[in-house]
Amino acid sequence: MAVRTSILWLAAILVSVGGNQKGAPKFKCGGSLNLQVGKSYTIQSPNFPYPYPNGIYCVWTATAPANTKLRLTCERFSVLPSVKCRVDDFWVFPSGTFTVKDSRHYCGSGIIDTVMKNNKFAAVFFSGYKNYASYYAGFTCTLKVIVKFAIGTAPPQAAQPSSNVACGVKSTSRIVGGQEAAKNEWPWQAGIRYTSIGNIFCGAVLIDKQWAVTAAHCVDRFQVNSMFVSLGDHKRVMDGSTSSRRIIAIAEKIIHEGYSRVSLDKDIALLRLSKPVVFGADIKPICLPCHFTLTSLSGEKGMVTGWGTTSYRGEQSDVLKEVELPILTTSECQKYLGKAVTENMICTLKPGHDSCTGDSGGPLSWAKDSHYYLVGLVSWGRGCGDEGSPGVYTKVTKYLSWIERKTSINFCSQTT
Repeated sequence: MAVRTSILWLAAILVSVGGNQKGAPKFKCGGSLNLQVGKSYTIQSPNFPYPYPNGIYCVWTATAPANTKLRLTCERFSVLPSVKCRVDDFWVFPSGTFTVKDSRHYCGSGIIDTVMKNNKFAAVFFSGYKNYASYYAGFTCTLKVIVKFAIGTAPPQAAQPSSNVACGVKSTSRIVGGQEAAKNEWPWQAGIRYTSIGNIFCGAVLIDKQWAVTAAHCVDRFQVNSMFVSLGDHKRVMDGSTSSRRIIAIAEKIIHEGYSRVSLDKDIALLRLSKPVVFGADIKPICLPCHFTLTSLSGEKGMVTGWGTTSYRGEQSDVLKEVELPILTTSECQKYLGKAVTENMICTLKPGHDSCTGDSGGPLSWAKDSHYYLVGLVSWGRGCGDEGSPGVYTKVTKYLSWIERKTSINFCSQTT
């Protein structure tokens, strides 16, 4: 069965709300409330904290005394992300009337904090029919009665994304070398997940509040609605193992025009997220290496993080792992792999330690003056950790102008 668009679902629900039309759908969850000052009511998706089922529709309405307002706060929200929330969607109607013009709708994950226009509230949640089980936990929200705000004061607002957060600052400092990372230790680490099953198949790196970068070979064969980005994760499966997890739909993918599927030259792509990320201690961007385009990294050590396989053709790691590796320059790497390594690539080499399948698109991070810089993206290799076989990375310094041009953000002019 084809997935219905959200507006079609909403239309069917609004028809049912408006009367007892023959054949109108029966709501499987929801309720109607009369609330008093100081009282609150919990709104939850069915089965919360476990994943909600497919093919459901819920309607909530509430009324509070005159001269009050209603405030909706959702501290835990996890709904299947999609562009414009076309598959699963949570609609809120700030005026308490079911009209599309007066509506806000949400999917993905994050925190919702919004104040209604008056003493009435209405909301609708639906999940479309899909040929796979949901892996999204849903939501739990609190609806509370508050007195109207005094003249000249503004209602509380949800946290807004910050564009001036310090980039490249880790959440935890540890000695590493081929082990499990601490939860949220690498706050710019992102995973690219299949929409159908929720598991991570490639890595990505957060570089701005609405942009991530990854390897082109990770995303060139996929439509944006068949994958999404998750941030703040620790486990590869969708289990909500950290409170920081955010799931966000991909609005656009931009693959480098010179990318070659054969040679994997220019193996880089940008992902524009469907909404801005709210930065915090556990989610923040990495720095781009604007001041290091002429710096030789020979002998320097970089950090690779990801959920890739722990051996060639082995099983993917269940948790985010990290390994510190010596960096080779392009010319040093060519001594091992010849002309397969172009000027757009750099490498790492440490027998028995390497990135591997499933790490693709993730970061090779280099520390300088207490900040981490994105110097490489996991791209390819011959085997994993073999003697004399380096891991190969897209050299990010080659693409700074391209990144700025495609994102319309002056990353390098912002740096000091």
